[in-house]
Amino acid sequence: MTALRRMTGLVFALSLGFGFAGMTAAFAEVPAAEPGTMSGSSVTKTGWWWKTNDTSETPQELRAVTDAVPPPPPPRNVPEGTLPVAAYLGEPDKVSAIEFAFDAEPGALVSSFQLSLRETEEPGASAAADAEDTTVVACEVTEAFWTDGEAANWQARPDYDDAGCVEGVRGENGVWTFDLTSFAATWLGTDQRASGSIVLVEDVDEPTSFQVVFDGPARDGVGTSFESTPGTSSDASGTGDSGEPDIDISAGTPDAGSGPPVSGGVPTASSVGMDTVPPAADAPAPAAQAQQEPPQPQAAGNQPFLIAPSAVEAIPAGAWVLAPLMLGVAYLMMLALGPAGEPNAHLARRGVSKALERLRSTGTKTAEGVR
Repeated sequence: MTALRRMTGLVFALSLGFGFAGMTAAFAEVPAAEPGTMSGSSVTKTGWWWKTNDTSETPQELRAVTDAVPPPPPPRNVPEGTLPVAAYLGEPDKVSAIEFAFDAEPGALVSSFQLSLRETEEPGASAAADAEDTTVVACEVTEAFWTDGEAANWQARPDYDDAGCVEGVRGENGVWTFDLTSFAATWLGTDQRASGSIVLVEDVDEPTSFQVVFDGPARDGVGTSFESTPGTSSDASGTGDSGEPDIDISAGTPDAGSGPPVSGGVPTASSVGMDTVPPAADAPAPAAQAQQEPPQPQAAGNQPFLIAPSAVEAIPAGAWVLAPLMLGVAYLMMLALGPAGEPNAHLARRGVSKALERLRSTGTKTAEGVR
């Protein structure tokens, strides 16, 4: 039993040892950022702004005059090509900004992004940089574009989020290190951007005052170390590198002879759930197609039922009034005339004809008696 316990303890100790060694090796794979060396990323733009160059509190009537006056020159304790961060009585006095570009596609999985800044060795530039209360933080810029400059107008400084800032760690050699991994993950992942910017600003309370001046990229005072792996989240969602959904053209492609073939990697209409469209060359002309195709029956309720007009409807209304009279006259003429078109002898002795015949015969007889 004792041997079993010893064996279990030995296995547990070896597991801890191997785990600690693996963690140490993993951290050792991430290179530390060194000023003047950029790995996996680059600096595309820098700038800084000065509280003294602030016209927002100038009265409105005097702004026309102050706008015509050139801005004050940079202070002598800020050499050209440097990035200052200063606080005066617990309030920001100088802020700087840096924009980065990454050697990775949007959607990459960021494992590490380190920034290193070296204090300038120019005499009189930094003041209380190594003091215990001196704190410089890096905050994420919330603007998509900002204008660079040196000692630029205070109102033109970029907007930033001061809630999730990262505090810089100062080394004994005057090199400050900032762990910006969370920022890079946001830029490349959530916002689908391959670039991002930070603002370097003070984070002290009143009445603390200090100034830290960093050498800029032209002085080899900025270093970056960026590590990432290609993202797989887009592939899992059915999208490729371009962000467009992939279409499986083999699933909806008809068999040979059943429809037009796929050409140039473009899926046929049936592959996306539509009927196959015939080639444009075989399509008949609109007029010929209208003659060839029989009229489609209309759905009930969509259009009233139409009846073609007959010959009876084309007869004027007046003809219907004269028709009985004309038929009566024709009938009388048929009775008065015989089959040969001559007067009927039987009918001629009736009516008016018979009375006239009697009158003629009576007159003849009277004349003969007189004689």
